[in-house]
Formats: sequence, C-alpha cells, structure tokens
Amino acid sequence: MGNEQSEINGIEIEEKAIEVRDFWSQHSAYVLDSENLTNLTVLIGEFTIDGLLWVSQGPLEQYGKNLMIYRHPCILKYVTSWKKYTKYYLAVEEAVPLSQVVGTLNPLQISIGLHSIAKALYFLHEQAQSSHNNVCTTSVYVTRDGSWKLGGMEYLCKYKELNSDYLGKTKSSRYNKAVDPNEEACIVKNRKCSIDVYAFGVLACELLKSKSNDATSTEFYEFCKKSLQNTDVTQRPSFNAILEHDFFNHDFITIHNFLVELPLKSDGEKTQFFQQLAERLNCFDSTLVARLLSGLLLSRLVLLNATAQKKLLPYLLAVQNDGKCNDIGNKQEYHLCF
Repeated sequence: MGNEQSEINGIEIEEKAIEVRDFWSQHSAYVLDSENLTNLTVLIGEFTIDGLLWVSQGPLEQYGKNLMIYRHPCILKYVTSWKKYTKYYLAVEEAVPLSQVVGTLNPLQISIGLHSIAKALYFLHEQAQSSHNNVCTTSVYVTRDGSWKLGGMEYLCKYKELNSDYLGKTKSSRYNKAVDPNEEACIVKNRKCSIDVYAFGVLACELLKSKSNDATSTEFYEFCKKSLQNTDVTQRPSFNAILEHDFFNHDFITIHNFLVELPLKSDGEKTQFFQQLAERLNCFDSTLVARLLSGLLLSRLVLLNATAQKKLLPYLLAVQNDGKCNDIGNKQEYHLCF
C-alpha cells in the first residue's frame, strides 16, 4: 500500500457513509488478507467537476495528490487512490471527522490535538512553502489512538501560486467563518502565512469556547482571538511562535509529540527518551495515560525498541490483581500501570 494509483485487492467498503460533504462521502473500509485485518477510511467523489476551480480533476483528486506529496506524522496518511467509472476513490488511514468526537474530548485532549494541527501547518509553511487555505473542524480527523491529523487538502497550494484570483475562486467553498476578511492584505503585504494563522485562531476559539476552564486555556483563547485574528496581518505570529505558547508547554504534550514523531527521531534521541519515560509517565494519572497514550505506547516502533523493552515495558504492562497493579500475579488481565 504505497504511492501506486491502484485499487487494493480484497478491499471491502461499507455502503453507509460516515459523513457526506459537498464533494465526497466518507466510508469505513477494511482489507482482509491471509494474516491481518487492516482498517481504512475511503473518500468517494466525482473525479471531474465542471464550473469550479477544477477542470481536469475534481477536488478529491487534488486532495489525494496533496496527501501523497506532503507527508508528515500530523497529516492524514495517504494509502492509495484509484478511479472507477466516474468515481474517484481515496484510501487513507482509519480516521473519523473531528466533529463526530469533539463533544467527548477534555481540555487536555483538545490542547494535544491543536498542537498536532499547528505542527502540521508549521511543516506546510516552513518546509513545503505552502498554504492550506481551509483550516477548520472539517479539515481535522481523529485516528483510533486519538491523534489529530490535518486533512482537507483540496485547497492547498504553493505560496508562489497563491494569489487573489485563486482565493476568490475558492472562497465560496471554504469555511466561511475561517476566511480571513483581510486575505487581500495578506497577499499585498506578502504575509501569506497569515491566512492559515487566522483560520487556526478561529478553529482554536471554536474548540475552546466551552472548554476554557483554567487560566492557561483562557489566556490562549484570548491570544487566538486578539493576536492570531489581528486585523493587521503583519502583527500575527508565525506557527513557530504559536507552538512556543505556554498552552502547549506541558510535559504530557511533549511526550505525546515525541511518540507521534518517533519515526523521525534518531536512535540517540529514542534511547534518551525511553530511559526516562517511565518516570515521567508516573507523574500522571494512569487512566489518563491509558486513554490518551496507550495506542502510541504500544505501537510497533515502541515494542521493538531495545531501550523501551528494558526501561519502559516492564513498568508499562502489569497484571491487575484485585484492582491493584503488580509485577507478578495470578489474574490474567494486563493494563497500563504506573
């Protein structure tokens, strides 16, 4: 399952859609081979739409093309894509729309999630020299392990291709509340990064509006309202500065961030991280660790790491006996335990 444009053998796509958008519907899918069951998400849409920005390819095709090009741990993972009759199919990692789970999330989960989206946008701006142009709730997906991934890449374009004409043609299809009323100024003053900064500020305010129950969250909410949505586009901070805000300066977020980006870390960084991880996790409630980090802590990369096997795993899984964690016991259920 790589970059090839081909239908996956043996894929089963559920007929009932998880969600229906203007240009595509989202479906659960799975692939059953001789050994494993792989769960996926498949987006299905028309591959050409006349009268809009897209002439030779539909918005979902553009979405898939950008997912294939722009790879990052915090961006929705592309699997494959194919055409069949008049339909275009885009297969990505298993994920659900943020809108379907946001009501169940606590402030820390939202903080971790916003941090992931900010990192994805930092990558697009600084390394890919590109603008997303439609940062909003419908562009965010949540994977099985609770990680937030940036999607909605159909309006993404390189800075060098971003101009008033492009923004004008796509404006009616983008999320209205996150469309910067000063987009023209962003182009004229060469502050193209400010378009996504404004939209991220709107997204954060919408998510934190009913969750700002502590001083740090409230301060970040005001920061997003006043600084990220500043009418003077030259005064808006970059995503590098946003990521340094105290709202994201939390050890739990640092741990989550490292685990998400584990494939990008050097052997030395992994060794140092896993040597100290058990002690750091012991500072947090075990239920919180299990709920927010279990999928990442039990990933293949962690389980196969020699330092993690020696320094972390003996303390990570313990037998639960009468509600207590023990290294050795007679009960047969294993739990994340610190």
